[in-house]
Amino acid sequence: MKLFEETTIGKMKVKNRIVMPAMQLALGLTNKRARAYYMERAKGGVGTIIMSGTSVDLLNEDEAWGRKGAVAKLKKEMKAFTTQVHRQKAKIGIQLWHGNQIPAGAGMPIPGAKPVAPSAGNGMKKLTIKEIQSIIDKFALASRNAKDYGLDFIQLHGAHGYLLGQFFSGADNKRTDKYGGSLQKRMTMGIEVVEAVRDAVGKNYPISYRLGAQEDIPGGVTLSQAKKFAVELEKAGVDFFDISLGKNLKRGA
Repeated sequence: MKLFEETTIGKMKVKNRIVMPAMQLALGLTNKRARAYYMERAKGGVGTIIMSGTSVDLLNEDEAWGRKGAVAKLKKEMKAFTTQVHRQKAKIGIQLWHGNQIPAGAGMPIPGAKPVAPSAGNGMKKLTIKEIQSIIDKFALASRNAKDYGLDFIQLHGAHGYLLGQFFSGADNKRTDKYGGSLQKRMTMGIEVVEAVRDAVGKNYPISYRLGAQEDIPGGVTLSQAKKFAVELEKAGVDFFDISLGKNLKRGA
């Protein structure tokens, strides 16, 4: 295996094994600065680009942002942008995340939004089963829209103490229903999200999962647990993983 060799992820051919990971850049998605930033990396020769962590609501709900027609406008802009990236023979995907709010937020609190989590605490309310299903549906719809926008794959953010990572972590998830308790039950949310996304995008569209594989806190994720979770996520439809930490930013990650 060589760094500059072509490889495949599912049926997606990638010109080399250099991946630009998702980073919080505060650039947006399709404005002039964002396009220039990502295009410079594509021109520089990177094989795969993962765009910044993006709220699932941003890709599928005008109402969440108070901007009528925002989703249609984003689709048009993204298709033009991804076409430019593809001319450089690069692949580009987007990282989808949920920021513990309803609506999901864009990395900062939204006035009037409900802070939510797997379990109550730290000013957040416990998600109901109905709300969990709604969030799963949001991930699926956002993923389908990403595909329609011309993006080559999606990545689900299950690390760094955000919502999907919290459901897997015994330090954050104190539920006693199907979504919490045993290790297997704490995997349920992530598995159901992946299954819903796979149904939405079809069998050949690549899905990545950013997995928080270690938490140095009481009750937190262990590497042994993460390995078991990765196996189940692959069965559910994940094609490739981005392994990171699971610590919440407030805990110093």
